[in-house]
Amino acid sequence: MEKIKIAFLMPTLQVGGTEGHIFNLISHLNKDKFIPSVYCLYDMGPMGRALVNNGFKVHDGFIRGKWDIYNSLKPVSAIKNENAHILYTTNYPLTQFWGGVYSRLAGIKINITRVATQNPIHRVRRRKLVNKIMLPFVDKVIAQSNLHKEYLINSEGFRPAQIEVIYNGIDADKFIENIDRSALRAELNVPEDVPVVGVVARLVPEKGYHTFLKAAKKITYSFPGVKFLIVGDGEERKGLEKIVERFSIQPNILFLGTRKDIPRMVSLFDVAVMPSDFDTFPNAILEYMAAGKPVVATNVGSASEIVVSGETGTLVAPGDHDALAGAILKLLENKVAAIKMGENGRNVLQEKFTVQKMVAKYEFLFEELSDHKKWNKT
Repeated sequence: MEKIKIAFLMPTLQVGGTEGHIFNLISHLNKDKFIPSVYCLYDMGPMGRALVNNGFKVHDGFIRGKWDIYNSLKPVSAIKNENAHILYTTNYPLTQFWGGVYSRLAGIKINITRVATQNPIHRVRRRKLVNKIMLPFVDKVIAQSNLHKEYLINSEGFRPAQIEVIYNGIDADKFIENIDRSALRAELNVPEDVPVVGVVARLVPEKGYHTFLKAAKKITYSFPGVKFLIVGDGEERKGLEKIVERFSIQPNILFLGTRKDIPRMVSLFDVAVMPSDFDTFPNAILEYMAAGKPVVATNVGSASEIVVSGETGTLVAPGDHDALAGAILKLLENKVAAIKMGENGRNVLQEKFTVQKMVAKYEFLFEELSDHKKWNKT
C-alpha cells in the first residue's frame, strides 16, 4: 500500500508548545507508513532546522508578512508537487485560512486542523471568522482534551461529530536520564541546601507571571533563600525584571531565557509551577510530571484533565497569588508529600500522555480518514 503523505502547514517553527507538538508528531510517525513534510509560510525557525537535520523535508520563506497576498499562493505548487494526501494545519488563523485554500487548489482530499487556543483575548474575532469560513471544508478538528472539545462546541461553533480528542504527549524518556544536579546547581549558582521552585513558559501576558512573582515574594518570607527558576523568554521580560526589582527579590529570581536542556532545568525543581491566566493544554505540565515533580497550576483550560489535585499536584484559581503561594509553601514544607505527588504524576504521564500514545492515535486517524476517502483507489 502507498505511504500516506502528510503536509504540515505552519507559520514558522520557532520554540513553543504548538511547534513542539508538531516536532514530536513528525519525529515519531511510522516511517514505513507515513511521509511527512512541512511548509512554513515564514522562516522555518530552530525547530524546523532541527527537523531538517533529522532528515525531514521543510520548505519555508513563502511570504514576507501576513498581508503578502502576492506570494500567498506560492505554497500550492510546492504542496502539489509532493502529492500530499492530507493537509494538517494548526490553530493560527493565517494557516487555518490558507490551509483551506491550499487543500482545494492542490487537490488534497483530507484537511485536518488542530485548534489549540482557549485564550479569550487572543485573535478571537479573526479565529472565529476563519472558523466560520473554513470549517465546512475541514474533515476533522483536533481538540486536546474533553474540556477543550466542550469549549470548541460551545464557544467557537464546531460540530461535535467533527471533533477528535487527542491528548498531547511528550517523550518521557528524556526526563528520566541521569542528571548531575550538583553540577547543575553549581553552574547556576544555586546552593545545595536551598529549595527550588520553577516555571517553564514563554514570558507572555497569558502565562500569569505577574501572579507568580507576587506569590514568590510571599514565599521568601518563609524561605528567604529559595530560588525561583524562570525558563523561557518573551515580550514581558523587561517588565517582569522591573517587578522583581520593585519587590526586592532579585537574589531569589533567575531568568534563564530559552533553553534547549529543559529536562536538566526541570530536574532541579522541588515544586513545578504553571501560573497561566489562560491556557489550553500546557505541555510544560507534562514535562514536570515526566520528571516526577509535584505540580502547582492554575485551573484553566485542560489543567484539571492533566493534574489530579491532591494526588499529582494542586490546582488553584488563576490570578490568586495567595492561593498559589500557599500551595507552593505546603509542598516545600512537606517533602514526603511532594515526592509522592511527583511519583503519582509520573505514573499518570506514562498512562495517558506519552508521545507514543499521542502518535498512535494520530496514525489511526490518518489511516482511517485515508481509507474513508479512498485516495489510494482513485
